[in-house]
Amino acid sequence: MSEENSFFKDISQSIKVPADVTKAVLLPPAQQIGKGLEDIFYLVFAPLAKKRARAEQNIEDFKREIAVEVAKIDNDDIVEPKLAVVGPALESSKYYIEEETIRVMFAKLIAASVNKEYANSTVPAFVEIIKQLSSFDAQIFNTLFKEQIRDKSTSPKIGAGRIRVQNKTGGKNIVETFYPFPELNIKNLNQYSASLDNLVRLGLIKLTHGVAYTNKECYEKLYNHNLLNELKKKQDLKNIERIKKGLRPSEIIFVESIWKVTTFGMEFGKCCLK
Repeated sequence: MSEENSFFKDISQSIKVPADVTKAVLLPPAQQIGKGLEDIFYLVFAPLAKKRARAEQNIEDFKREIAVEVAKIDNDDIVEPKLAVVGPALESSKYYIEEETIRVMFAKLIAASVNKEYANSTVPAFVEIIKQLSSFDAQIFNTLFKEQIRDKSTSPKIGAGRIRVQNKTGGKNIVETFYPFPELNIKNLNQYSASLDNLVRLGLIKLTHGVAYTNKECYEKLYNHNLLNELKKKQDLKNIERIKKGLRPSEIIFVESIWKVTTFGMEFGKCCLK
């Protein structure tokens, strides 16, 4: 027995992989196409299932989610998956098996890797991106991705920007990235801001300040957003005290900016969201 086959036999025995799976792992790669994904899946998740029985249902759900995504692909478009993508995706996904939103993203990425249309777009970096997203981050990016997909014009129907507090002597930004999410308010502002910062950090979206879209209708939802109105009311109360103290009153203003999902972000979205 070769050193490589001995290694697979040892690891299979250590995690008590069934004999038929062990045998399949030892077969030549050419004879494993179509079954290889299932073999890797078991090798990755067997220790987890043994350690935590409650994870078994989540694992079954994950397998079903992958099967559902793969079933959407025409038979003629199914190709052998990239081990460099599928392996790390399965290995990483076991730590997020209880988070449905993230788990489904892994399922879609794995399915994309066996789809001829998207296989060349799937890269190992996508695994690392998913690992650095919270479920909330994923939902936020999904909203932005779908907005850009929906709007094919050069100027989007929804803009973005900053919120500043300022007076004649100067000012500062109090909201660095303002996008009109319906549920955004003062109480959850930090959560939304942190999520957008993370998406920018990961290279999924890009914001450019100091420039604005010529189509001003795309900013209407921002000028009329509850967050902006809440901040203005809060500042009005502060101004009463400022004036009493002989200080200049300040105002809350919205500064128009532009945003987009990056090319990298679009490829990620097509593989992990669509």
